[in-house]
Amino acid sequence: MSSIQNNYKLIEKIGQGSFGITYKAQNKKDNKFYVIKQILIKGLKKEEIESIKNEAKILSSINNENVVKYYDSYISEDNYNIIMEYCEE
Repeated sequence: MSSIQNNYKLIEKIGQGSFGITYKAQNKKDNKFYVIKQILIKGLKKEEIESIKNEAKILSSINNENVVKYYDSYISEDNYNIIMEYCEE
C-alpha cells in the first residue's frame, strides 16, 4: 500500500495537466485538508525527473504568505507526489 493510501484520503480531483493530477486530500492523522500533486514519472528521462525534484526543492525553500506552502514530497509507485497547502476559495 502506498504512503498516499496510508496517510491520506483522496477527496476529489481538482486539476489535471499534461504530466499530472492534483487532488484535494484529507490527512488521516490530523484530519486537515491538503493538495497532492501527483506527477507521473514512469517513462520520463532522468533530467525530467530531476526538474520535478527541483520544483519541490524550490517550493520547500519559499516561506511567503502569498505562496502556497509546501509540506512534503516523495516517490510512490510511478508518481512523484508533492504535498501542499490546501487554500479555501
